[in-house]
Amino acid sequence: MADAKTPDAGGDAFSEFLKEAETFVASMLEDIAKAVGANDDAPLIASHGVALREQMARLVEATRGRYAGGNAASRRMADDFMKAQAGTTLARNARTTFRAGVAKGLFGDGIFAWLESNLEEIKKIILAIWDLFGDVPEWVNTLVQLIDEILKMILGLFGGILGRNRSKIMSDLSEQEVQFWNEIAARKRYVLAAAGGAAERED
Repeated sequence: MADAKTPDAGGDAFSEFLKEAETFVASMLEDIAKAVGANDDAPLIASHGVALREQMARLVEATRGRYAGGNAASRRMADDFMKAQAGTTLARNARTTFRAGVAKGLFGDGIFAWLESNLEEIKKIILAIWDLFGDVPEWVNTLVQLIDEILKMILGLFGGILGRNRSKIMSDLSEQEVQFWNEIAARKRYVLAAAGGAAERED
């Protein structure tokens, strides 16, 4: 009977996470726009922001579609996974924390890496969801990379407006991005190794 339920939106935890992930990006961009005001670079941030929202929306919608197209067993695994992790709380807390900081004009040197790291955690969970339904298509990885690049440009511009060294911010975020993909690759190697060991034991 598990297949009889409508899977288009996914389980409650799954749907809530994807909604909060998309909301985090939209809220972050709104808050950055408020912080930069009428600065000369504000139109550039706004333009990149439109692209970032669109790409994030595509990633979220594709993930919903992957869930809807999966079998009952895979959807149950995704539901259980979402209940066990704290992605929804992470995204929500990051959104409210950043909004409170913007309201008070608090922008420490770590704000750029912090925003990037929160989005990275969201992307890790999304990629893990895709892994539950099989290999992650290359176009999904490309979409995640594009989101990385757009956010990096936005945060670089944002930092420049705040009087920080834009080149250093971009460089630091690039290093952070490399670490992100190294973690993804390491996880895949672990999963493949574990699967190979299980196959050998069955033989």
